[in-house]
Amino acid sequence: MPEKKRGLRRYTAEECALIRREYAAFVPVREIGNKLGRNANDIGQKIRHLGLRRSKIAWKKFSNAPEHLKALAGKIPADEWRAKFHSWQSEQSRQAREQKLQAQAQAAAKGAEIDAREDLTRREKMAAKQAAGMSLRAIGEQYGITKQGVHEIINYVSKKSTLASRTRRMAKNPRSTGKT
Repeated sequence: MPEKKRGLRRYTAEECALIRREYAAFVPVREIGNKLGRNANDIGQKIRHLGLRRSKIAWKKFSNAPEHLKALAGKIPADEWRAKFHSWQSEQSRQAREQKLQAQAQAAAKGAEIDAREDLTRREKMAAKQAAGMSLRAIGEQYGITKQGVHEIINYVSKKSTLASRTRRMAKNPRSTGKT
């Protein structure tokens, strides 16, 4: 049986135009290869031969972009796409800042409730504020100490409460060794 001769199929002008267009639109090389019925490695080699390059920064932006912006890539000018991406990104940042401010306001309100309680010691109030979601820095600013100081005080409170519960458990059951 005669061997099949593998022929070298040259790229047509239409295929090169498609590669340029799709590559500029950030279509993955594998998909370009599927459209042309060629291997992804062959497409990659042709892309290098054509001197096409994707900016790493632009590729990173594209990979983080939402689907509706990815669909626009290659259909609108790059500057216009970049502007749409930046407006989307700034909107996302604004929403994240708003959510963070709301969370801080809720934690501050919870902190005010904790401060109003007279049955808690200063240390217990700090531990309760941290449990309510306040940051160590915010708690430290309220009490005029560093966040490390707050951390040490909170750890002291948790160790003290663990020791107290163990002592109560041992008082109820003198045979208990303290291990569960």
